[in-house]
Amino acid sequence: MPTLLPDPKPQATPIQQFLAELPESQRQFFKTLARTLPHEYSFDRKGISLRPNGVRSALSRQGAQPFCTPFRVKSYVEEQEGNGWKSVIEILNPDGKLVECLLPWRILDGKPNEALGVLANHGLRILNGYNKLSVLELIRNWDVSARELEVARFGWTPDREAFALSNGRILKRGNTEVAYRFVGNADGRQIGSSATWKEGVGRLAIGNPNMIFACALGFSTALLPYAMSAGSMIYHFHGRTSQGKTRVLRTALSVWPKIGEEDKTWIATINGLEGEMARANNHLLGLDELPEVPPQDFGRAIYMIGNSGGKARATKDGTAITRQTWRTSVISTGEDSMAGTLKKLGKPPRGGQAVRMVDIPLEGAFGAFDTLHEHATADAFVKALDASLAKAAGGAGALFVKGILHFSAARMEAHVNTQVTEQAAAMQDALGIVAGDTKTTEIRRVIDAFALIAVAGELASTWGITGWPEGTSIAAVQEVAKRWLGDRGNMPYDQVNILESVRDYLLENQDRFMTIAEATNTEHDTANIRGYQDDTYIYLHASTFALSHGKATSDTAVTYLQDANYLHAGGERNSQQYRLPKINGRRSRAYRIHKSLLEFDGKQQVAAETSAQNVVQMPRDTDRADQIK
Repeated sequence: MPTLLPDPKPQATPIQQFLAELPESQRQFFKTLARTLPHEYSFDRKGISLRPNGVRSALSRQGAQPFCTPFRVKSYVEEQEGNGWKSVIEILNPDGKLVECLLPWRILDGKPNEALGVLANHGLRILNGYNKLSVLELIRNWDVSARELEVARFGWTPDREAFALSNGRILKRGNTEVAYRFVGNADGRQIGSSATWKEGVGRLAIGNPNMIFACALGFSTALLPYAMSAGSMIYHFHGRTSQGKTRVLRTALSVWPKIGEEDKTWIATINGLEGEMARANNHLLGLDELPEVPPQDFGRAIYMIGNSGGKARATKDGTAITRQTWRTSVISTGEDSMAGTLKKLGKPPRGGQAVRMVDIPLEGAFGAFDTLHEHATADAFVKALDASLAKAAGGAGALFVKGILHFSAARMEAHVNTQVTEQAAAMQDALGIVAGDTKTTEIRRVIDAFALIAVAGELASTWGITGWPEGTSIAAVQEVAKRWLGDRGNMPYDQVNILESVRDYLLENQDRFMTIAEATNTEHDTANIRGYQDDTYIYLHASTFALSHGKATSDTAVTYLQDANYLHAGGERNSQQYRLPKINGRRSRAYRIHKSLLEFDGKQQVAAETSAQNVVQMPRDTDRADQIK
């Protein structure tokens, strides 16, 4: 029998031989380059050159003179809202590393030297100065099939089909065919996994309403584009120093990727704050330690944050600069409340500020905490929490966004708004707030925001992110809301300001109110008299009353005083004033103000007993729902 010779091994092609000699990190780049480089060009490890006529191989022949170092056009990127296009250029830099460069077409065609400068900054070298424009011609002629959509900011894309995390990672809906590319400054850093967060931060939050609220607040920012009535808000925890306020803030921030090593503070300019808010879009911004004496523009900053946008600006030639916008929340801390801080500036808080920055007194059995779990002291608990926060950031938020993306945008929107409506109604009932009451419009607006936080926390638990029993977030948010309302009172802030102004005026002038008995029995000079009084009332003539309520109109002051049952009319038709007995030979009319106003503390509570009975109690079991209902 003749001996059978083994089949000869297939001989490697020149391209295969070339690739085999490359470092592993460069093989795919050159393999793709060989397939996509336009036919008129050839390449080797040194760079790209023109291919001589009649040559079929893409590999450069020995002696070829490359005009630039190796690169390829990877894809085309459409800028947001169709404002332009960019080419993604992958460059092999002098260190042998592959880097990507975004080259806008407006400079590729309109400013060639600037385009070459952008390429050079990323490591592309022009090897033949006489042919430097050949690089740009090659880029224009490259046949590119890949298309991407630019994402330049964190959070949801306008169509809500994708979400950009602050570490640059883009999560998208499963049935979305669009490819996205993040082009912003991705300085966030995910630490650990969602499981690490759940086993550490999530577990330690159980039994601690402030921490549960903080985590749920973190999740809620991703739901803002799905909630019809939700806007940007500041949640300000205030209380004595060393209570744990900063730990509550860091707990909230741990939901999202970590940005920087230091806590951000309120000590920033308005312009700087605009940038921070825009970057925190659909994430969460933390501002620690509101200073005792804040900048004079602090009140304006509250409006700016809550209005979800910065100033409209223009260049020197009048061209409009794109206004920075956001839709997110801020968790804030400080020893004093927002209302107290503004009063120190001589600027009493307005109703518009009260619905944009929510003052929450920080209370707990152990500072900010109520449950220490297995730890013997609050200090030991805080150390355990710090250790958990150091190991987990971002994983929980990413998993929460994936949960949202599992459903269509329409279905998620319907679910969120239905649940927010139900939770807001339940919270109003628990707090004794009457639905539709025009006097509690500010309060109900904040309750809607609290309801979204409760819904976010329950969804995170439903999806197995937190490890909390069903109802945990609802109970914690209601507890925080009750604390907020108890500190705030149920009056509109504008009404509170007027009542406090009138109260302060009465207290300052107590010695200048003559008793009715004395005034009716003796003739007297009224120059130094501010009004009259008896055991129950103080009486102010219209001219004096006008001095008592600041910049508000007298009609507004009368309305607010009557509404709070401090001003009692005299019973005459079409008159809000009381007719005094004869004084100095004539009878006059005055505003009759009950002396209980002198003890007004800026609050007026409603149905406190009912509220305490209706607030949901913190559950202690470990059951939870497994799906959206």
